[in-house]
Amino acid sequence: MFEAYLIVLDDVWQAAAWDQLKVAFPHDNGEEGSILITTRSHEVAKNCCTSPNDPVYEMKRLQMDDSQQLFFKTVFESGKCPNDLLKVSNAILARCNGLPLAIVSIGRMLARRQNKTSAEWQTVCDRLGSELETNPTLEGMRRILSLSYNDLPYHLKACFLYLCAFPEDFVIRRGSLIRRWAAEGLIIGMYGRSMEEIAQIYLDEFVSRSIVIPGQIGSSGNIRSCKVHDIMLEVIIAKSVKEIFISFLGSSQYSTTAGHDKVRRLSIHPGGGKEKRTFSSKNIVHTRSLSILGSTEKPVPIKFADLTLLRVLDLEGCGWLRDQDMKDICKLPLLRYLSLRNTAICQLPDAVGKLRDLVTLDVRETKVVEFPKGITHLQSLNHLIVGRYAYYTRTRSVKHFLWSGGAKVPLGLGDMHALQRISHADISTEKSSRAMRELGKLRQLTRLCVINRKEAKFWEPFAESLNELSSSLRHLMVVDGSLEGTELEFLVGLKNAPVFLQSLHLGGRLRNRLRF
Repeated sequence: MFEAYLIVLDDVWQAAAWDQLKVAFPHDNGEEGSILITTRSHEVAKNCCTSPNDPVYEMKRLQMDDSQQLFFKTVFESGKCPNDLLKVSNAILARCNGLPLAIVSIGRMLARRQNKTSAEWQTVCDRLGSELETNPTLEGMRRILSLSYNDLPYHLKACFLYLCAFPEDFVIRRGSLIRRWAAEGLIIGMYGRSMEEIAQIYLDEFVSRSIVIPGQIGSSGNIRSCKVHDIMLEVIIAKSVKEIFISFLGSSQYSTTAGHDKVRRLSIHPGGGKEKRTFSSKNIVHTRSLSILGSTEKPVPIKFADLTLLRVLDLEGCGWLRDQDMKDICKLPLLRYLSLRNTAICQLPDAVGKLRDLVTLDVRETKVVEFPKGITHLQSLNHLIVGRYAYYTRTRSVKHFLWSGGAKVPLGLGDMHALQRISHADISTEKSSRAMRELGKLRQLTRLCVINRKEAKFWEPFAESLNELSSSLRHLMVVDGSLEGTELEFLVGLKNAPVFLQSLHLGGRLRNRLRF
């Protein structure tokens, strides 16, 4: 006797995908359960039917009443439209032709405008053209959504186009995106605001315009991750290719095999057998930014040492990356952003210290447990990121730091005056603990995560430095895995406790109440 089940396969593009998957599902799709498949293609829907009686349900467009209700709730706080805007609103909705994504996108764009006049809205309506009236296909939809780009302020357009560097359905972490924007020089400074605060304003703007879909939300209300709607991603990719902003290789329909002398930013996706046979890294020697995300096999025979102009290198999730690849990567003198997150890298060579312009070094979710002495030569480094988490949900919204994570830091840490973030430093050895005595010299440090899995005495140099960072620290995480009873009691006795803390995470035993 089978239990009832419902299996949902969302956004199937090809019938071949169903052919490969259906063998894993129960053959008797009777009263015990059902399989629901969504697709944009009617042909795919028909090919996925296992019997003539399988129903194919075509989603209907919204009727005018429902379109008005959605549009008015999006534009007006009251959900009601003023009489003088009713006529032009209906004209705009006629152009949207009942497509919810188009209605919400245009609605949010109009909601942000201070002057809600009939003449201004009529201008927007005229710009839409009659695409969705005469051509109710994705092409018309793209025309509608391209307004999201055209309506952006100039300084946001490059950040908008940059979103297509990430593959479809990729969960984009806010921190990684912000650091990449900064490394590319896409963030314009504002007086009195940090780079992260400015980038957060940019991201909030994209959410309000329905350009990105918010994912995980932090306790402070800030977006921790986001995704780009697949149709919107097609719009961004088309714009990027047209303006030669980002080029692509691999499975993307926009794969670029010509004009390599113009490639400045390159995103390589898994697949693309033809490119793998004909590709040479010498064809892209002018590339400034390279992204290869989530590939288990090396997609093309690339030689990093040839790419001497690289400023951004993101290899997150590349299962093929090995320690020997680091020798070539350390020969890239202009590199500002390097992500080796979730790769098989076990150790960093001392030559990493040659990357003098490096601002971000991300080796989280790797097997790196100790930083080499050469890292202290990175005078421009702002973000030093390492450690491992255990995730308890599919969306990774619930996580726990693994006490076996973190990496030991060398003496000379105090020479890295540009450091703003260290997470997570393991001070479980005598040398790494003594390096903590130099933390007090890092007056720009705002985020600090430290773990000690051995003796409580290793906390003493850290406590001394913590007294000197009282005015700079904004985020502090302290994890104690030692067996002694005192453990985190040193925090109680701090002479100069951090006064501007925004978040505090403690792991271990604490008998007395903190005074800050």
